[in-house]
Amino acid sequence: MKLNIKVLFDNPNPDKKDRGWGLSFLLNDTILFDTTESMEKLQQGLNFFKVNLGEITDVVISHDHWDHTGGLLDFIGAHPAPSRLNVYFLPSFSPELKEQVLMTGVSLHINNTPTIIQDGFFLTGEIEGLYKGERKNEQGLVAEGEKGFALITGCAHPGITRMLKTASEIVGGNCKPLLLAGGFHLMDKCENDIDDVLHRLRQMGVEKLGPCHCSGIAAKNICKSRFPDATVDIRKNGETNFNL
Repeated sequence: MKLNIKVLFDNPNPDKKDRGWGLSFLLNDTILFDTTESMEKLQQGLNFFKVNLGEITDVVISHDHWDHTGGLLDFIGAHPAPSRLNVYFLPSFSPELKEQVLMTGVSLHINNTPTIIQDGFFLTGEIEGLYKGERKNEQGLVAEGEKGFALITGCAHPGITRMLKTASEIVGGNCKPLLLAGGFHLMDKCENDIDDVLHRLRQMGVEKLGPCHCSGIAAKNICKSRFPDATVDIRKNGETNFNL
C-alpha cells in the first residue's frame, strides 16, 4: 500500500501560537485528517497543493479542540458535494458541533469503536484522555498495508504510547508499526520524560517517527539526536510518501 501524506497545516512555531496553531493532513488525496484552527490556515495548504476538494470523501476529526476543528464548517461549505462527504466524530464531541455539522448535509458518523473508512484505512475508536484536568478523548487514524501500518495522531492526549498500543492491538501483533506521525503532545514535558517516551516508542517497534504540532521543539531535537535514522521531517517538503 502506498501512503501519501500532504501537510496542509502544521503550526510554524512548535512552541508558540503567534503564527497560527493547529494541524491538518491530507492522506492519499481523499482523507482530510483534522482542519486546523481556521479555514484561512487550511486554505493555505489546499492552495499550495492545488487540492481538488471534490476528491475528498472522508473527514476525520481526531478530537474536539478548536485547533483541529476550526476549519471544518467552512471546509464543508466549500466542498462541491457535501452530501457525499463522510465526517467522523467521537461520542464525546460537543452536542453543538455535532448539530452544526449535521445541518450541513454531510453523513456524520459517531464512532467509539474501531471503524473502517476506506480500504486500508480505519479509525481506532475513542481512547480516553485528559487535557488540563478535563476529559479530552481522541481517535487515531491507521493506514495498514502488507508490510505494516502507520498511525496518524492529532494531539495524543491519551498518551502517544497508549495510542500506539491501542492501534497495535487492533491490527494484531504481527503487523509492524512503520510510521508514527502527528502531534505527540510532549511540548510541556522535560527532556528526561521526552527521552523516555521516545525510547518506549522505539522499543514498541516504530521504524519512523514524525513528530509535529504539539510535540514541541525539544522533542523534535531529541528525536533527531537520539534516532537520526528513524526521524522523518514530514514538514520539510510538505509531502511524504511511504510504502506500507
